Parts: sequence; C-alpha cells; structure tokens
Amino acid sequence: MKLNLNALEISRQRNRLTKNAFAEKLGISSRDMRRMREEQEVSVDFIETVAQATGFPIEFFCVDVDFEVTKPTFRKQATLTAREREAGVAAAKMATLFWSQVQEEYSLPVPDVPDYSNGDYHFPEGIDRATHAASLLREEWGLGTEPVGNLVKLLERHGVRVLSLSEKETHGLSAFTFWGNDRTPYIYLNMIGSMERSRFDAAHELGHLVLHRHHDAADVSVEEEADRFASAFLIPKADLLRHKVYPTIANIRRNKKRWNVSVAALVRAYRDCGLIDDQRYKYLNIELSRNGWRKNEPDKSPWEASGVWVAIKKDLWAKSQTVEDLARRASVPSDDAVTFTSFGTPEHLNDAGDNPQVHTKRSQQTLRVVK
Repeated sequence: MKLNLNALEISRQRNRLTKNAFAEKLGISSRDMRRMREEQEVSVDFIETVAQATGFPIEFFCVDVDFEVTKPTFRKQATLTAREREAGVAAAKMATLFWSQVQEEYSLPVPDVPDYSNGDYHFPEGIDRATHAASLLREEWGLGTEPVGNLVKLLERHGVRVLSLSEKETHGLSAFTFWGNDRTPYIYLNMIGSMERSRFDAAHELGHLVLHRHHDAADVSVEEEADRFASAFLIPKADLLRHKVYPTIANIRRNKKRWNVSVAALVRAYRDCGLIDDQRYKYLNIELSRNGWRKNEPDKSPWEASGVWVAIKKDLWAKSQTVEDLARRASVPSDDAVTFTSFGTPEHLNDAGDNPQVHTKRSQQTLRVVK
C-alpha cells in the first residue's frame, strides 16, 4: 500500500514523539523506519498499527495531498520547544485537509485580508506601521472607532479560517497563523487561558497576516509590531480617549469591559496612548502582579463563539450528522476535529450573534443561527 510520508510525519509530530520514540511505539527499529520511508510501500497491517498507535484514521495515511502550508507564525515562539512547534505545524497541515472537505460541502466567505507588507503600500514617514495598519484595516472593514464585537466572527466574515486548540500540556502554544497553498489565511487559538487573552492573540495574529506576509516572524521586532497592531486594533486611541478613567488599577479593571481586553492590555494601551507615564505604568504593572492578574484574569468574559461552526453544526444536526462524521469524510481524527471546532465550551452552540453567511453547496440555502 502506498504510504503518504507527510501524513506519517504529521501523526508523529501531533503525538509529540521523537523519531526514535515513534519507531519504538510502532514496534519497529529506526533502521526499518528509514527503509520504509525510502520505499514508501507498506502492508495494510502496518497502516492499521500506525493508525491504532497515533489515533489517526487509516485513510489519513493514504491521502493524495502534499500538506503544503507556509511556515506558521507562532505567538511568542521563542518560548516554545521544538516538539511544541512541530505539534503546531502538524495541526496546521491537518487543518488544510479538514477545510478542503468543509469547502467541498459548504460555500464560505472569500478571504478579504489586505496585504500591507508588500511594496505596493508605503507607510508615511515617521508613522508607526502597526498603529497605522490597524486604523487602515478598521477603515477597510468598516469598523470606525467603536469596540470590536465578536472578533472570531469578524475574522470569519472576512474569510479567515479560525480554529481552536486545547493544548493544556503546551501552554506556550497560545496562537499561530499560516497560509494554505490556496492563499487562504488560517488562525489557531488555544482555549486554555481567558477570552480576553484569546482576543488579543487573535488580533496579534491578524497583525501578522496584514503586516508580515513577507517577513521573518522569528524577528523580535516583528512580534512587537504585531502586539502594537493588536492593541491599536482592539482599543482605538480615539475611543480610549473618549472613555478614559483616572488610571488606578481598580478603575482600569472596570474600564476593560468596554473593549473585552485584559487589564494588562488596557494598562499598556493607556501608556501607548500617552495617558500615563512610564513611572505610573511600572506601578500599575506591580499592582497587576500583586493581584495575580497576569496569570488569572479577573472578571472573565464568556468565550467568543464561531459563527461558521455554529451554522455548520446546525446543518449537520439537521441531517442527523455531527462534526465526527465530517471528520471521517475528511480522513482526519475525529477528536481533533471536535477540538478544532469547539472554541471552548458547548454553550457556544447556543450563541445567537451575527454569523457569517455559510451555504450548503448542494442547496445553496443560507444557514443561520435560530434567534
């Protein structure tokens, strides 16, 4: 049987196994593994062994795809181990196979993410690229200076494929973005912290999509620029000035609800917008640490739901199907597919917010959440 070597490697990386540990788990020697890779032909029994050992369906190892994606841009990737990065890359590659099946069955919003990183756009001299790009994108997407509502749905409406993770053993893998070989943008969000942190992570990755399509994301200055973009996109200076409060930690804690950001993010925005000096900024950060609010966000908001997946799941249920059935048709592990589409907790399935339009390709009937 013809073996897809990329699929085999994805199953190893997703299970966070070294090559030697992977061979041992499969009950073969490293030499046998190398020979198998060279020949690319294996028995059906061996494929079944790999599937059982990794939790991947047998069909996954025989798919005729190359799993090509751009190099993912990881949030705070300097803190990630090589194994954690590999697990993220594997999830990225699986996503393209999963979404290819989704797009066979549903018409989704077309990607509408401008590219401010190419030579066609020149930023005015003396202007911070990040904050200027945030203003430009808000203008292009018709957001004005009001707070962003559900950021996941906003991204989906503009064709970004958003997926969730639950990497509890990999806290550093908070978010990452990449492009599929069909120029479709993807963002993964790890649902292990707070919604406020997840929103900032999503805005940070959006900054990479619009500003760093042709840059090395490992550059520290690139990460800092994405942070400034996220802050300016979520907390526009004009709106912050209209709704500023006297900068005590208690006032800022109450103030954060307007933008659904963390206390730390709002403290930083106050500094970046010139509302507090460095000395006050340092004091407020000491207060943040003293209250434990760097690790445990106070007054957490509910997780943001995905409009696309609420609509698709309702359509699947109407056909007496689930995400697991969709996963089987895509030849990806059903457990991963459920995680990719869960966005935190089951209560999201009852969300009745403004959802992107999703159509079944068979009937072209618009799927909407029942209000």
